[in-house]
Amino acid sequence: MTLIVDTAEAAGSKSGGGWRDFLAGMLNEEWAVGAWDAATGILTVDPFNELNDFRACRRPGCANPASRVDYCPPCQRRARHAGVSVEEYARTHPKVSLDARRTTRGFELCGISDEAGVRCGRAMTTRGLCPTHYDLFAKRCKKSEAALTDHRLEAFVADRVGKYVFPSVPCPIASCGRILSHSISSGLCDYHDSGLRAARRKQPALTIEDFMGSNVVLERHQLALGSLSEPLRTELLFVIQQYADRGVGRVMISKLRPFINDIAADPHTDLLECFRSHEHSIRLKGVRAVGMLLLEKAHRRFEEYDSLQGDLIFLQDLPLRETQSARNPDLGGTPLDIRQLTQPWLATAFRTWLGATLEPRGAVRKCFDVCAEASQVMADRRSDAGMDPTRLSYEDMAAIIARFEQRWSAQGIKFTYSVWWELCRLARRFGVWDEIPESFAQNYAAQKRRTLRGKGDQKVESDRVTPAAVVAHLRSHTDQLDIGRHSDMYRCVLELLMETGRRPAEIATLRTDCLVQDRHGGWLLRYTAHKTGGATKELPVETPVVESIRRWERIRTERGIRSSYLFPSGRRRLQDENIPPIGERYLGKILHKFAANLPQVPGPVTDADGHPVDFDLTTVQPYDFRRAYAQRHADNGTDPDVLRQLMDHVSLSTTMGYYQVSSKRRRKAVNTLAPLAHDRHGRQVGIANGRMQLKITPVPYGDCAEPSNVAAGGTACQLRYQCAGCGFFRPNPSHIPEIEKEIVKLKSQLRIAEASDTAGYLLDAQRGLIADYEKVLTTMRERLEQLPQDQRREISTMSEVMRRARSAALAGKHIELREI
Repeated sequence: MTLIVDTAEAAGSKSGGGWRDFLAGMLNEEWAVGAWDAATGILTVDPFNELNDFRACRRPGCANPASRVDYCPPCQRRARHAGVSVEEYARTHPKVSLDARRTTRGFELCGISDEAGVRCGRAMTTRGLCPTHYDLFAKRCKKSEAALTDHRLEAFVADRVGKYVFPSVPCPIASCGRILSHSISSGLCDYHDSGLRAARRKQPALTIEDFMGSNVVLERHQLALGSLSEPLRTELLFVIQQYADRGVGRVMISKLRPFINDIAADPHTDLLECFRSHEHSIRLKGVRAVGMLLLEKAHRRFEEYDSLQGDLIFLQDLPLRETQSARNPDLGGTPLDIRQLTQPWLATAFRTWLGATLEPRGAVRKCFDVCAEASQVMADRRSDAGMDPTRLSYEDMAAIIARFEQRWSAQGIKFTYSVWWELCRLARRFGVWDEIPESFAQNYAAQKRRTLRGKGDQKVESDRVTPAAVVAHLRSHTDQLDIGRHSDMYRCVLELLMETGRRPAEIATLRTDCLVQDRHGGWLLRYTAHKTGGATKELPVETPVVESIRRWERIRTERGIRSSYLFPSGRRRLQDENIPPIGERYLGKILHKFAANLPQVPGPVTDADGHPVDFDLTTVQPYDFRRAYAQRHADNGTDPDVLRQLMDHVSLSTTMGYYQVSSKRRRKAVNTLAPLAHDRHGRQVGIANGRMQLKITPVPYGDCAEPSNVAAGGTACQLRYQCAGCGFFRPNPSHIPEIEKEIVKLKSQLRIAEASDTAGYLLDAQRGLIADYEKVLTTMRERLEQLPQDQRREISTMSEVMRRARSAALAGKHIELREI
């Protein structure tokens, strides 16, 4: 739906030139696509600018327009003279001089000069000479039966110094900058003389004067807008410039020219109507679509249309809040018809909520849909269609809530309630609903019961984590990714998603300078955290990430990609500078295509309870790599506070979802590891499964079986937690990583103590602790090596479960972060 401006009103506003002056004030004098000459009415588009639709020559270093073929005419002529194919010539003779990138045929003077150094005034065409001098040079060589070499050409040029040179005669066509290469009966340059002969084949009676006054004399990159009336001319200039500046696409000169010729003789004075009605406008595609949106928005600004007060609410005209995943484009989008809310009190409440919050576009549309449902309920339920706000009651609110539950699923009902209750609260806070009885309100008790019931049905975060075996399988096959011409870029994107654990939007919007080094020489990945305010953050990364990015950067350089984003969108030519980044949603399609062609995961894949399952690779989503990254750190015993910083979580409760372990699996882990408990001497003293929780209590680096300490919950240790020397110390294989860290810490402290004036008995005590820890650690490892492989795998899995459970138990306590 578009805003239709009243024709009479618009015509009246334009009669004084106000509309034309309004658009002229929005034009940028520094054109990005070329130059505008108001005197001649000609828009000259730079043919070598990437913002137009000209095809450039495929010869490396050559930027000449190639028209309908892959190579420009000068390159084709040089290939014929060299006796090779144009493809072979382009490959073996790249242009290296920037000055030689553009053709100078018809613009540069002949190389012959007189005694004063004045060059011949005719245009060079062949080997730096005009046709007349080249013919003379060719005749001399033929007469002496000599080859046409560069040495003889230099001698000919030197011999002609001081002899007659021809005066310079410019082409009489005003828009042409060429000079004549030789005397032609038409008096035109080579380019326009061939154009005249082509035009006379269609119109034999065409005179030179009529030809010079027609639009046929224009270059391929020129548009004649002088034949258009105002404000049509200014409107088209505005659309072309805005279309090019926004980087939406390329200005299609070849398709604009017939459209201009068509509307020049049209009675319409409104470009918007011409876009809608003319046949040639359909061929303009993007220019037409974007141009209509641009003109409609300009009309609203000119008429001072207020979207918050009018019947149609154009969200693109409002300063809505934006995030990386929730943009508010300034052109696209269907307006909201406030007339769908037939009750004035509801429409006023929606306007108040929108003006006060300016939520993202998705939330605004959701709130409008919710209000539309509520309006329909009132129209169907009440005899007065809900027009009288003083008659509203709790039964009306209950009917609205029942419609919400019927319309939206369990996944979307929470967001529905959120926007609806916020609208109700703001309407009462700002006095919009002062006439509505207080009974028209939320049933807090029922809502609370539904919320608690919903929380009980929720699954923990770890239940949605992709198994590590699946992630490893995908990572090992990324070198086989082949889903199109941009496979190298997609491969790098997927590798970064798997290795860094960043959100898909954060990887998609990486800049080309995302890799930085710290003062110690380590590599950091610099990214923008869009979800938490758009701050720039840095993540330490390992060598595989650096190598993957460096490999893609080399490919970018070879392909001439100049976008400031590391991963530009493949929907347009990657050589554009203003190309946007790859879409976050498109990453899911890439991953699905990649996974669909892979073999099944070798070996067993287990669920959250350790049961083997048949895993479908095509169900993996880009965000699953982030969950797997977090779960991998949680299983390895990373402290929750550290993992919270790595994951950029606002709340610790979100991080703790990765440490959740079901009671059933925790019990299984305890029963598996209880028989493997050892004492300080390395002897295996297994604890009965049924009495595990009554006989031990967790302490640092193991469990304790001392009765008084067990009774005190681990807070009554008599040896100040020097566990390695205690006879009640009961470690099991799940404590191996903690013991290893403690040994490293004790050795570091011992070296410091030995360098200080420390008593010998303290040094001996420290060495004894290290020896006891190492003895227990060595014994457990030796016994694990003697077990069958299946049993070792089971013990390793249960050890990860126990470490995760211990980390969850310590989350509420102070955690000392140590650097080892």
